[in-house]
Amino acid sequence: METEDFLSLDIKQVMEWVSSDYITVNTEEEVFKGIVKWVSHKKSEREVDFPGLLHQVRLVSISHDFLLNELVKEELVAKNSALCLNFVLDAMRLMVSATAGQVIQKPRKCLETHMDGIFVCGAKMSLCYFPKQNLWYQLSSMAYDHDCSHTPAQCRDKVYIPCNKSDNQEGHLMAFYIPTTNSYSIVQLGTTFTSTTVLKGYLYATCDEFNRNLSGIYRYDPEKNYLSKLKAQPTLRRETCFVSDQQYLYTIGGLSYMFAKCLSSTERFDPSANEWEEIAPINQARSAACGASMNGKVYIAGGQWNGEAISSCEVYNPVTNEWHLMASLKEPRRCASMVHYEGCLYVLGGFENIFYHRTRRCSQSGLLSVEIFHSEQNEWKRNTVIPIDCIETSKEEDKEKNKFKACFARLSKGVIDKLKPLKTQQSGPASFRF
Repeated sequence: METEDFLSLDIKQVMEWVSSDYITVNTEEEVFKGIVKWVSHKKSEREVDFPGLLHQVRLVSISHDFLLNELVKEELVAKNSALCLNFVLDAMRLMVSATAGQVIQKPRKCLETHMDGIFVCGAKMSLCYFPKQNLWYQLSSMAYDHDCSHTPAQCRDKVYIPCNKSDNQEGHLMAFYIPTTNSYSIVQLGTTFTSTTVLKGYLYATCDEFNRNLSGIYRYDPEKNYLSKLKAQPTLRRETCFVSDQQYLYTIGGLSYMFAKCLSSTERFDPSANEWEEIAPINQARSAACGASMNGKVYIAGGQWNGEAISSCEVYNPVTNEWHLMASLKEPRRCASMVHYEGCLYVLGGFENIFYHRTRRCSQSGLLSVEIFHSEQNEWKRNTVIPIDCIETSKEEDKEKNKFKACFARLSKGVIDKLKPLKTQQSGPASFRF
């Protein structure tokens, strides 16, 4: 569209243009500059329309440098703090503090550089799953084996995966997946971690070492490559469910170090105040549960009690400080993963216990099923399965391990477009092999 034609549009036409997912621009900065030019052309009569137009700009697609050095300094933004400047600053804070799976703002179709999905890893294998399309893709193989006790998390632009490997000279290692190159690298850290989560741009990780000087929760700053230990929590525990929301870190249940007894106590940490507090206990004591936050509440599922996998689930309301039992999983599982993805909860991986009555022995069986929680029906439903039979691997024994963990991930669209979807045997969500 020519500049003169654009400047002659009325507010309804400009609003349709700026709010559309399908306009073609080189950068989102062009959209912002366009509405500034349109308003400035007849400033006295159009200035009143500027806040509404600004709210349609996809700030998530604008560089931080442009946001800080040009956009917030634009006169139309700066002089209207109530409707414009505060909107921009709030959006910038939300982009930093948003929890995994939380939808902030979608880029326009022409500017999409990533795809939100679920990252899955086990042994040396890694995959991604896109629920909307019901498609699985195989990603690059990891350099080190991953096992079921280590939970990954995406922090900023990388997916961090704790592993058991250590370098005798450099210390313990943590692997990380780089979406833009579909490759892995490692970082050396001072100890071995199990569960990870993200809060306000930092990676938090639990260490279950029996050494009291090492055990606890750590914060890792990827930009500075700096690791620091948090204030010790009131109850020393392991195999806890480790969850974050937009403000707190939660340690839920777990095993006591002294007696290996399942706990029902729940504690949360406020990094801004550097304080722990005990909140309401869960209804059923458990260890090795999985959890996630969604819509201001914290959810947990499964785990184990008295040596057996369980299926019960609970939800915590911070406003009332209460845990409530909710619909149970279709299958009991422990050491699983719960992922918040676009307003839904997915549980996948983990183990069930199979008890053999003749030998009175219990074995571990890895689960490939994926369950999704439908909040309206208050019901978990089987959604798909991890397509292990379709995975290419140099070590066929990796397929026998069935040890998978998962997290929300923002994956590179350019990388995914070059991959072929796995030819799974299921024709849709209803086809399963158990």
